[in-house]
Amino acid sequence: MRRLWVQLTIAFSSVILISAVMLFVITVSYGERQRQAERDELRDTLRENILYGERGVVTQLEGYFADGGTLDGAAALLIEMERIQPPQPVRVDLQLLSPQGVVVFGRIPPNVDYEDVALEKATLRYSIDLPPNEADTLYSPPTPRPEDMLVILVVIGTIMGIVVSMMMGRRLAAPLSQLAQIARQVGGRDFSLRVEPKGSEETRDLAHAFNDMATMLQQSEQLRNNLIADVAHELRTPLTVMESSLRALIDDIYPLTKTEILTLYDQTRHLSRMVNDLHELSLADARELSLERHTVELTDLLHSLAEIFKPVAEAEDIRFVIDTPATPLNIGGDRGRLVQVVQNLLVNALRHTPANGQITLRACQQAEHAIINIEDTGEGIASEHIAHVFERFYRTDRARDRSKGGAGLGLAIGKAIIQAHGGQIDVTSRTTPPTGTCFTITLPLTKD
Repeated sequence: MRRLWVQLTIAFSSVILISAVMLFVITVSYGERQRQAERDELRDTLRENILYGERGVVTQLEGYFADGGTLDGAAALLIEMERIQPPQPVRVDLQLLSPQGVVVFGRIPPNVDYEDVALEKATLRYSIDLPPNEADTLYSPPTPRPEDMLVILVVIGTIMGIVVSMMMGRRLAAPLSQLAQIARQVGGRDFSLRVEPKGSEETRDLAHAFNDMATMLQQSEQLRNNLIADVAHELRTPLTVMESSLRALIDDIYPLTKTEILTLYDQTRHLSRMVNDLHELSLADARELSLERHTVELTDLLHSLAEIFKPVAEAEDIRFVIDTPATPLNIGGDRGRLVQVVQNLLVNALRHTPANGQITLRACQQAEHAIINIEDTGEGIASEHIAHVFERFYRTDRARDRSKGGAGLGLAIGKAIIQAHGGQIDVTSRTTPPTGTCFTITLPLTKD
C-alpha cells in the first residue's frame, strides 16, 4: 500500500468503479422511468380500446340505453360481453350502478383504484390492472435489457481500467524508483551515476535537476579532494623545511644563529598566512565574512594605493598609470577589504610585468556601477588557465616557488570579498602580442 504505483492503481480504479456505478444507477433509473411511461401509455391504449372502441363497453352501453334499454338488460349485455370476449393478459373489473348508487352488475375488489363513467341511465365503474410482467409481455421489451448490457460493460470496463491503471501506475512510478535507487548510490559517494530522463515532463525535470545536483556534488567532491591535497602539499613543504632545520640545529650541524631563526620564522609566517587565508575562505563559503561597511570613495582609495606602488614600479622600470574620473565614486563597503583585493592584484601585476612594461589602474562609472580595471603588459594567461585563476591553490605556473608567489589563495579570497560587496570580478588576457592581462572589478554605487 505504501508503493506509489499501488496507490495510483487504487486511486484510478476507485474513480473508474465509482463512475461505473453512478452510470449504472443513472441508466437503471432512466430505464425504469421509460418502462413506467410505456406501461402508462399501454394502459391508456387499453382503456380506450376496452371502453370506447368500436365494440367497447361504454360504446355498446351508450347505444343500448339510447335505444331505450333497461338496467337489467344492460347487466345481461355485460354478462354476454364477458362471455364472448376472449381472455386478455389484462384484468378489467366492471361494475354497473343505478342512478341511486345500487350495484346492478359486477364487483370491484377492495383497495383497487377505479374510475366512473356517467351513462344515460346508469354509472359504469371500472378498474384496469396491468401487472408488470404482463406489461412486459405486451410491449415486448428488448432482450437483453440495457441494464444487463451495462452490467457487462461495467464489469469489462472496470477490469480493463484496473489493468490500464496498474500499467500506468507502474510506468509513472518506474522513473521515481530508478531515481531513488541512484540517489542511494550517490549518497554512498558514487557521483558518476546519472538518471535517464524519461516519463512525464515533471519527472524529466526532476531527473535533470537530480543530474545537475549530482554533477555539482561531483565537482564539489573533486574540489574538496583537491583542496585537501593542495593544503597537505602546501603545509608539507614549510613543515619539512622547519623539521630539517630544527633537526640540523639539534644535531649541531648548523649553528643556532639569527639567520636560521629567521628562516624558521619565515616558514611560520607563511603557515600563519595560509591558515588565515583558509579561515577567510571558509567564512566566505558560509556567507559569514565580516565587513565593516562605510561609504568608500574609490578615487581616493586608488590614488592612495598608486602612491605606494608607483615608486616600486618605477624602481623596476615599469610605468605606472592611474586614470580616474573627476567626480567621486562612492560605494558602500569595507575599505580595508577593498584595499586588500586591489593591492593583491597590483602585486600580481608587478610580478608578471617585465621591465619597460606598463601597469594601468583605471576607474570609471557605468550606469549605477563603478568599474575598476587593473591592466598590465605582462606575458598573459593561457586560455586553458583563465577559467581556473580564481580557484584555490591554483597556479598558472606550477613550477613557481614561494619566493615568486603565495599559495594560490589571493585571487580566491579577492573574488569572495568582491562578491560579499555585491559585485563581481572578471579577467581577460592575451598571450599573443600585444600581451597582457586585465582584471575588472564591478561594484554597485551607493544611492544618494
